[in-house]
Amino acid sequence: MLYAADIFLTPQQKVGKKAGNDKPKQAIVNKLASIQRQAAIMITGAMKTTATDILDIMAGLLLFHILVNKH
Repeated sequence: MLYAADIFLTPQQKVGKKAGNDKPKQAIVNKLASIQRQAAIMITGAMKTTATDILDIMAGLLLFHILVNKH
């Protein structure tokens, strides 16, 4: 899922002012997180109202923000 992630992902850091070009990167991260959530719902068979963090833990997946920082 994170093929070529080093091209479009940067770790989320809250230091100083944000650059104006963070919106496209954040949109990609949000979309990928949504895809991981859908996969976790399918893996666990949980309801759609279940919290994302709980879904990831029950499915045995890394939390997405940790996965982004890892890559």
